[in-house]
Amino acid sequence: MQSFVLGAMIMGMAGSLYAHYAMFIDANSFEPLYGTFLVWVMLIAGGSGNSKGAILGAFIIWGIWAGTDFMSSYLALPGTQVASLRVITIAILLELVLLLRPQGLLGEEKIVSKMMTK
Repeated sequence: MQSFVLGAMIMGMAGSLYAHYAMFIDANSFEPLYGTFLVWVMLIAGGSGNSKGAILGAFIIWGIWAGTDFMSSYLALPGTQVASLRVITIAILLELVLLLRPQGLLGEEKIVSKMMTK
């Protein structure tokens, strides 16, 4: 509970600093896809119990996201449909990870105290 409260405090301070910096914010100031969905998928894909897994997930998901940017030039589809295909690609990858490796790509690190080995 303390971690949740601390995280909420940090996010609140960051939001107030951003509002002060931007001088005006509204609902259209934020892109919810980048701030929530992609970050959440990065964490789930790499493994939420492992910091190395979270970094690996970030590289993989962002690599796929950036790699699918070229689809608009190769597919004869409007830009809005190509953008939807990018989101669907990430969503399918998330579903595959959740079905095949629920613990993430690297899983949770098993940290054992040195006191336990004696």
